[in-house]
Amino acid sequence: MSAAFVIEVRGRQAGLIVRDGDGLFRFFSAIREAFPLEGEVFRTAAEASRAVSAAMARPKPLGGDMTPVFRLGPTPGEGRAAAYR
Repeated sequence: MSAAFVIEVRGRQAGLIVRDGDGLFRFFSAIREAFPLEGEVFRTAAEASRAVSAAMARPKPLGGDMTPVFRLGPTPGEGRAAAYR
């Protein structure tokens, strides 16, 4: 039987852990800061919670967020006509 639990860190929902048939917990991230732990398996809910808290406490790399940006419209400076070429 599986069961799911929410992990919150500093008032933010970081993700879920889902208990599998072997009694282990798999983590699914809900926010970017917790994504490095996506799919990790933990023996206990407390172990998962500590790992997520630690991951979210790590300083961000210099240069800011490196998340790719996907634009839904024209590139700035190209104008509206560029989107319809």
